[in-house]
Amino acid sequence: MSRTSGNLDPLLILYKPDGQLLKENDDIATGNLNSEIQITLPVSGRYRIDAKKYKYTPTAGNYRLSVSTVNAENTDSDDGQYLSFIGSALEGKINTNGDRDTYYFNGMGGRSVKIRMDRITQNLDGYLELYGPSGQLITQDDDSGGNSNPLIEHRLPSSGTYRVVARSWEQRSNGRYSIEVRSLRNNYALGVSPLASSLGSDENPSSLATDDDQATSWSSSEAVTQRLQVDLGEIQTLDQATLFWNGEDYATGYGLYYEDENQEWQPLFATESGDGGIDTIAFDSISTNKILLEMWGREELSNRYSISEFELHDTARVIIPLTLPDDGSKPAETGVTPLVPLAPVPDGKELQPLAPTAGQVSFPLSDADAIEHIPTANIPDTYTLPTVTMSISNTIILDNSSVLAAAVDGTDPDNGSDGDGIVEYRWTLASLEISNTGAYLIHIGEEETVSISKDFNLSLGDYLLRLEVQDDEGSWSTPIEKQITVGANIYLPLINR
Repeated sequence: MSRTSGNLDPLLILYKPDGQLLKENDDIATGNLNSEIQITLPVSGRYRIDAKKYKYTPTAGNYRLSVSTVNAENTDSDDGQYLSFIGSALEGKINTNGDRDTYYFNGMGGRSVKIRMDRITQNLDGYLELYGPSGQLITQDDDSGGNSNPLIEHRLPSSGTYRVVARSWEQRSNGRYSIEVRSLRNNYALGVSPLASSLGSDENPSSLATDDDQATSWSSSEAVTQRLQVDLGEIQTLDQATLFWNGEDYATGYGLYYEDENQEWQPLFATESGDGGIDTIAFDSISTNKILLEMWGREELSNRYSISEFELHDTARVIIPLTLPDDGSKPAETGVTPLVPLAPVPDGKELQPLAPTAGQVSFPLSDADAIEHIPTANIPDTYTLPTVTMSISNTIILDNSSVLAAAVDGTDPDNGSDGDGIVEYRWTLASLEISNTGAYLIHIGEEETVSISKDFNLSLGDYLLRLEVQDDEGSWSTPIEKQITVGANIYLPLINR
């Protein structure tokens, strides 16, 4: 990305087909503000390139963006890639014995991580070095992963961007390898189905937010204020929560609260500046059995919230597993002096905030005003789904007849009285015929009754009439269905004999 006019300071960011951040570059070299990325693409697919300006300087102008292939043998394209806690392992290559590949990941202070380098080329004897956000060497390893593979398991001392160097032992071998980073932690919310203020659809229940599966997610209804409450059953000590937002359906304004011994909500964190992705929220250690997440703000183009994972941790109780000792038959390194790798951004520039789809850990800033936000929920609230029954006049529609259906006893249990809190009725009519699988949308609105006749241009056959009601918290009831048949009058002539 090259500037062609103005004072533009270009910035390039490259994402994999699955949306994970792969690599970014601000300045090619000191004094050259243009950006360039050289990389061996890890998988086939459609990649995304973000061409931006450096955020912290007021620059603007025109630019030229180009993509070309290069001879991979003449480049070291492994350097500068980001490792993701939720992504797959990356593959790299020690091109020559003296080659050093630098990777980055965003880590949270107090979190324990596992960094593994596994050789693909059998004669490669790998070696790993871990550097902190300020560039200091934290730890290094040779063979703790077994089979001449290095493995680092370490509790990160502070939050920031860490650097990982992959090389060969004594810089005496070369070849291909895979590298990955994983988080070591206990997730107390795992398998505990949260109580949700709403359910966006039958396919996205709240249990999907705690099933340890990034491919599934809870989705809310369209109401702006939504909540997830996790009841751990017994008192646990916690000091960290992690939110995995699903795509663009993230909260810009949200707060985290816990129940104290007086059954009152106490604030842990709140922000009006949420940016999606993965939010890791650290707080002073607390003892509680209930955690409440309340969301009250979102992007204009989004009409719901979606969370793929909601995790709760006690980082102090994570035990670093014992690793294999280094191979005692190998002498300690003597011919290699660790070299501090370059930071992910040029000297004198601040690190860019990672994009929502980066797959890295982000640390949303707590806003002074938002931290005082009082949750609208009370402890007794159970976020129970509304209920309703259906009455129907008959089950067959002929030429001159109709079916009159009515919603009866619509109830929002959270409001404590029949009918209170029901704000919308949704009626749908779907064909059961194999040859006619389309759904006829009859009515969405605030009417409690609906009349169905052949005026809807219905074909002959069987249909399911479905009723759902929505309460003032945005939750829809479990659907109620009745089968009706659309038939025809048959005229038989009388014959005299």
